[in-house]
Amino acid sequence: MSDLAQELLDAAREVAHRPARWLDRLADEHRQAVEAARDSWLKTGQASGISATRLAKVIVEKMTSLGYRTASWKQVQRWITTGKSD
Repeated sequence: MSDLAQELLDAAREVAHRPARWLDRLADEHRQAVEAARDSWLKTGQASGISATRLAKVIVEKMTSLGYRTASWKQVQRWITTGKSD
């Protein structure tokens, strides 16, 4: 087997072992919109009258309607409040 063939196999194996985060699956435009909504929520916090749970559920609902496979609303809520995305 050639070095290049082995390199390709190794690269594919690395990607296969690391599942894509739900946020990484979004098109740039949609990811930017989700991040902008999160940033706005973080700035206003509870004063906005929107809970992290409600925002997470709306994000999951909207992204699912656009054809994306997302994380659960609880995982999205965790990302909203901590910045950690599974």
